[in-house]
Amino acid sequence: MTGILLVGGFLLAAFGAVVVAHNVRIHRRRRLVQALSDETYDAILSCIDAFTDAPRNAALFIDTGRPAAAETDEFGGPQLGGAPFVLDADLEPILASPLRLVAQLPVPAWHPDETRRGGCLVLFGSNEALRCLFYPAGSGPRSDRAGLVASEKAAVPLRPLAVPRVLNKSGRSRNLLSPSSLLRKVPTLDGVVSAVGPNPEKTLVTVLAPSSWGESFEAFERIQVGGSPDWVQSPEWPSCPDCGRRAAFLAQIGVAASPALDRRVIGDVTYLFGCETHRESVLCVTQFT
Repeated sequence: MTGILLVGGFLLAAFGAVVVAHNVRIHRRRRLVQALSDETYDAILSCIDAFTDAPRNAALFIDTGRPAAAETDEFGGPQLGGAPFVLDADLEPILASPLRLVAQLPVPAWHPDETRRGGCLVLFGSNEALRCLFYPAGSGPRSDRAGLVASEKAAVPLRPLAVPRVLNKSGRSRNLLSPSSLLRKVPTLDGVVSAVGPNPEKTLVTVLAPSSWGESFEAFERIQVGGSPDWVQSPEWPSCPDCGRRAAFLAQIGVAASPALDRRVIGDVTYLFGCETHRESVLCVTQFT
């Protein structure tokens, strides 16, 4: 019996040592990335932004923990929390309910769905419910957001990042989302990231997901618009309640992408879908790892 207890104690201590070592590594990388100058940080992301071998169809939005760039779209830029860009008849009942703004994600101008280009997905949620609205380009006028209380926390700005898309040997295109693929395919990126720290792949993970404690860039660490859903469980494609057709993927929001996100509201990943015909309807699917 004593031998069993000793073995069990040894295994428990070994497991604890592994966890501590992992956390120390992540903490050091996070501090390293946080200490980067704005110029170096932007140089890393600009390498990714500038490269693609095929028409893009996805974008990432990153909580860098740094000041946002100047607003460049009619919706005021991507953000988490805070107040929505517009106050209209659709939003009035939402703002009078327990629902609060979770995320405001503009749809890139090169999105494959032409009717959604330049529009904005606005997701509201609480511990009990989620609701998402889509606003097409030109939906303004924008409201005086200072007069709205849509979140208990101040807005967290997000940095948009265009996802490179490359052609494989068979002529089909795919998105580069993994740090290892980005370092192999994107010119000059490896050199820029290698100058930051000894492990470029792990450093790039922390650049893309500054709040994550993981070792890879997983679905629950990404805020992504366009592309394909990265399911953390079995696929759950919803159908349009009006026509019954399978809805198209619009975006996914992972809880580890920012400290501003709450797992009690969006689970580990919330997926957003829309009907190509009935565009006023946006459907939410929540999954847990």
